Amino acid sequence: ATPTPNAEHRLEYEYDEELRGIVITGYYDMPANNVDLVIPETIDGEQVVSIGNQAFADCTGIKSVTLPDGLTKIDYAAFRGCTNLTSVAIPDSVTLIDWRAFEGCTGLASIAIPGGVTAIGWNTFVGCTSLARVTISDGVTEIGESAFEGCMGLSNLSMPDSVTLIDDRAFYNCSSLASVTIPAGVTRIGTEAFSGCLALEGITVAPDNPAYTDIDGVPFSKDKTALLLFPSSKGGSYDIPDSVTTIKPEAFANRPSFDSAALERIRDIAGLKADLVRAYIEEINAYEDAYPEDRTVIGIFRLDYDLIYLDEDDTPELVIGQ
Repeated sequence: ATPTPNAEHRLEYEYDEELRGIVITGYYDMPANNVDLVIPETIDGEQVVSIGNQAFADCTGIKSVTLPDGLTKIDYAAFRGCTNLTSVAIPDSVTLIDWRAFEGCTGLASIAIPGGVTAIGWNTFVGCTSLARVTISDGVTEIGESAFEGCMGLSNLSMPDSVTLIDDRAFYNCSSLASVTIPAGVTRIGTEAFSGCLALEGITVAPDNPAYTDIDGVPFSKDKTALLLFPSSKGGSYDIPDSVTTIKPEAFANRPSFDSAALERIRDIAGLKADLVRAYIEEINAYEDAYPEDRTVIGIFRLDYDLIYLDEDDTPELVIGQ
């Protein structure tokens, strides 16, 4: 159906039989800037239930958004690229915030996710570089892949016990994130979930979490056999517990410094073999000119997120930091 314009609110909309309500599909004659967008609770006597697919994508004139009680869905990329959007009020009635809904809203400073939303989807807030405050209400169970990737203004994070999944790259490159608490309900932390969090001082795990634990802010599997991540800002030397038999590939991606004994232990655990590295020598040689002649390495190559230096007889040495 062709969307119907609404002169009072400058909104385009249609009635959705399945949702039994009004879906907002766009905004006509959008002013160039400083739009305080208020979505009404009803139009033509019908409840507004959804902000439609890409309804306001790239509407850079929107400054703030107020959504009505009774709204249940914010659809795919609904506000993607609204770079001047600074605030949005999401009512408790919302149960779905779809993929990429607020992707690239670089001016958005804070967001509160209501408890009716069970999952924060893929790329929902990716690239929201000014996002400094996130409130996740009890009831949210999943923080999806890349949900907050690149939210460089986010400095601390609290998650409710209802969260069970922190998916791959969920907080990747949140470079200001200094502290994280993993609640008791989390049973899976995905690959690179906190990689690139360069200010991270520690990850604390709730004592009654069945899958994970931490030792002085360094997270491990519950049985302490797998080291998940070494927080970037801890730095210095580190003694890996004797119980550890597995080091996750991204565990030292942010390159803290270690002494030779620690490096030897990391190498033993990681099972690095010379023949795995030799295949890359031709590619490595391209990096030679970038390093001073007095260094004892002939090249560098990133393998599984670890830095592998080759000495003069092609023996691999894992070096984390300088």
